[in-house]
Amino acid sequence: MRTVFTTVRLAREALPLYRDAGLASQDILILATVTRSSGLGRLHTEPAAAYSEGMKTLMLTVAVAALGFCGSATAQMVPIEWDASGQFSKEVAIAPGKFVEACEKLPKGAKVAWSFEAPSHLDFNIHFHEGKQVRFPAKKNQVAKDAGTLNTKVEQDYCWMWTNKGAAETTLNLKLTKG
Repeated sequence: MRTVFTTVRLAREALPLYRDAGLASQDILILATVTRSSGLGRLHTEPAAAYSEGMKTLMLTVAVAALGFCGSATAQMVPIEWDASGQFSKEVAIAPGKFVEACEKLPKGAKVAWSFEAPSHLDFNIHFHEGKQVRFPAKKNQVAKDAGTLNTKVEQDYCWMWTNKGAAETTLNLKLTKG
């Protein structure tokens, strides 16, 4: 049996967002012991101040690699790739208890029409981080279909996020169109 040690730091400003996705954390480093053969792990915590910035960066790199290796990552990041006409569409599966997030840096005054549909109800939001605050231009719970337009008021990285709180996998069909 082989054990992989990883360390992950989650920022305090992201807590409301990830708590909505069913995750819990603190502004600490989490030392996760992941047993490769069983996929099970135990969590131990240590103060973030115990490590230098270089060590934190190294541990975060190891954490990302190890979590990807053992398949225990919770978020599925979907890169937004605009086509020549300014559209992006994607079909993606969301496992129970997991979430999908698509993010893009947008300038102030941008308009992006968005729509999505799924056979199951999902929690949905559009969010961005402003300092230590998480702002939500749109937020809806347990919807299977919705559409709207994001009108950006500040240049920021905006994220569309869907969380599957159901017991079965579902398929999300999303579409974004630059205005």
